[in-house]
Amino acid sequence: MPNTQDIIEKVEAVLIGGMSVERFQDWFGPYTWNIHKRSGAAVQDLVYQIDLLLSEYTSDDLSESELRKELEDAISPFVVSTSFRVEARSGSSPNPDTLFLVRKGPQCSIERLAGSAVREDHVRFA
Repeated sequence: MPNTQDIIEKVEAVLIGGMSVERFQDWFGPYTWNIHKRSGAAVQDLVYQIDLLLSEYTSDDLSESELRKELEDAISPFVVSTSFRVEARSGSSPNPDTLFLVRKGPQCSIERLAGSAVREDHVRFA
C-alpha cells in the first residue's frame, strides 16, 4: 500500500541526484495506481500533487530545476525539523544559550539560532 514515507524517500533520492526523474516516474506510476482505493487522504493529496508536477514537467511546462524545487516544496510538510542546545567541549566554557535548528531531508542543514557559532566540520548527521 502506498505511504508517504516511501514517496518522500524516492523524492529525496531525486533531489540529491541518486535517482533520475525518469526512473522516479517509472516507479511512481505503478506504485500509486488506484491510490484513491488504497490510501488515506494525506497520501492521496501528496500523490496528486506530485502527479500534477510530473505532468507539467513532461509537457515542458516545468524545467527539471523547477520540478526539483516544486518536489521539495511538496514534501516539506513531511520533513522533520528539530532544535537542540549544544555545549562547547574544546576547552572553552559551555554556552547554554546556543540553540541550533536541524532540518533532516534532501538538504540536511544546521542553523545557529542563538549563542556562539559552531564549526561546520564538527557537526555530523547520523
